[in-house]
Amino acid sequence: MIQTIEPAYLPAQTMSILLDWKVTLKCNYDCSYCATDWGHNNKIPHPPVDDCLKMLEQMYRYVDVISKYKKEKSKTAIMNLLGGEVLYHPEMERILTQSSELYKPYKDRWHLNRRLTTNATSSPEKWKYVCDNIEGITVSYHSEGPDKLKQNVKNNLI
Repeated sequence: MIQTIEPAYLPAQTMSILLDWKVTLKCNYDCSYCATDWGHNNKIPHPPVDDCLKMLEQMYRYVDVISKYKKEKSKTAIMNLLGGEVLYHPEMERILTQSSELYKPYKDRWHLNRRLTTNATSSPEKWKYVCDNIEGITVSYHSEGPDKLKQNVKNNLI
């Protein structure tokens, strides 16, 4: 029988469950330094929103099962939403909203910390959904981008 799931080499430390989720491979940039085998691929369509929501449900169920065997202080999941460019997905508002809704049945059992990596070029309207449903944001500034998109980044950050 499993007693707990923690790092054996430092049992006093806690270890969160890490979920790295490549939501889409598409990106609105085409930077020379971003290898398509690792970062983005604009030839592949965005995953259908229903598939994304099924993935969210599956990740949350997985965390719930694992959390049953974790110490109370380490019942935390960190979900990194990555891409391509995550906010480039045409259904991202729905995905973000559903990430909060689908988490509600689990909120008393484990903590969710959602992080998003973005080039910050999306519309101000989309940022409302980000701010309402994401706990942390990493912005990557792409100097090779078109001036219009670089100005979007500056405006969004302000």
